Amino acid sequence: MVKWCNDKKIDKELIFKRLKENKANVYGRKIPFEKWLEFEKCITILHNILEMNKAIPQGVIDSSIRKVITQLSEITPESFLEALQKIERDYLKKDQSDYYLISDISISDGINQMKFDYDRYCVVINEKLNENIIKNREQLIQEKGTHLFSKRRSKNYAPVSVKVCARSTLEAAEKALDLLNFIRGVFNLWESYKNPSVEYSIYCVPQPPKPSNAIILSPMHTLHTSNGDLATKNFWIDWNFTGRHQEYSNKENLSHMHEYCTKFLKKLKKRNKNYQEDIYYGVVRYVRALDEVDKVFSFCQLWSVLEHLTNTLNAKYNETIKRACFLFHKEREYHSAVLNHLRNKRNSLIHKDCESLNMEALLKQLKEYVEALIEFHFFNEFNFKSLGAAASFLDLPTIKNEIDGDIKKKSEDIKALKKAKQFLFKE
Repeated sequence: MVKWCNDKKIDKELIFKRLKENKANVYGRKIPFEKWLEFEKCITILHNILEMNKAIPQGVIDSSIRKVITQLSEITPESFLEALQKIERDYLKKDQSDYYLISDISISDGINQMKFDYDRYCVVINEKLNENIIKNREQLIQEKGTHLFSKRRSKNYAPVSVKVCARSTLEAAEKALDLLNFIRGVFNLWESYKNPSVEYSIYCVPQPPKPSNAIILSPMHTLHTSNGDLATKNFWIDWNFTGRHQEYSNKENLSHMHEYCTKFLKKLKKRNKNYQEDIYYGVVRYVRALDEVDKVFSFCQLWSVLEHLTNTLNAKYNETIKRACFLFHKEREYHSAVLNHLRNKRNSLIHKDCESLNMEALLKQLKEYVEALIEFHFFNEFNFKSLGAAASFLDLPTIKNEIDGDIKKKSEDIKALKKAKQFLFKE
């Protein structure tokens, strides 16, 4: 149920007082820009201090907040929360319908069809689309997206469809894009292991910006009903898209990617629900970070993925580094130095705007740790109940004598220590 976040530093009464002062102005005929800005500031704060059911998409949350504000004659934190809880309950009671998100992926359309099932959802790459979907998608592109999309699209990209069940078009698009990005994230993870080289130059040679990912999506995605009609005349677009990306066409590698992704999905289904959700979105965030053409932004986003996978979002940096180094125990001191160097670079980018010429190389260095953590979370055999439990495992000692000494002392963590010994030294 929707509730307030436990943030005592934000005075809700003060926010609602300011909201009431500006509400009448905003919903009048004409308002000064500063009044509108003040109102939107309050809306943004409400977004950040509310916790709603994760099944409700951000677009629905935003429209619900605005709806409650307009409808309540006397708005207080209590009345606002009560009205929002009713909207949440009503939304979650809605029947779910099948939707199909249609896009293109930078894989050659000459490859064999690939299909992935997850829960009640299904992704098909190189899908043979029915004529009604093609007609309606092309019509929408011509009507609304030609200037954004048509001149930059590749006719050789493989079409992809994602079937999901959802209560609204916003929820359907969010679920479908997350699943498609998860599949693509695993593909790019495999490619990163297969082809670990990094392209960068020590010379200042101008190069067109491009994502770090080998496999990307086309910039425009449309949503359809089961019969191929448009579910909405809205479409979803990637504003970072910089133009045609080389199609990935190595059939042997794609076959390995298919197998690798199938293994990932099987492992994911065996995880505890909360843990499953956290590592699923870890992969989604990983691939989105590497979609960015701005390498500075990409690097900072990838560091936040490292914090997520080590469960140290609100912890000190030394905890992030300690946990990431667990997987590199044979050269722990060296990898600790590398991660501290990357941490310092991240801080200088954020606080001093000190960009480096070798951002591609820095990004590659950081990727190594993020990718190792993703593999650990998916393929460990310890049945952790949560991301927090898995991350705490990474706090255990990595020196064999220390582990044996703690076991002899009958430490409370004997089971965990034995698991660590098994994992690190394959005993």
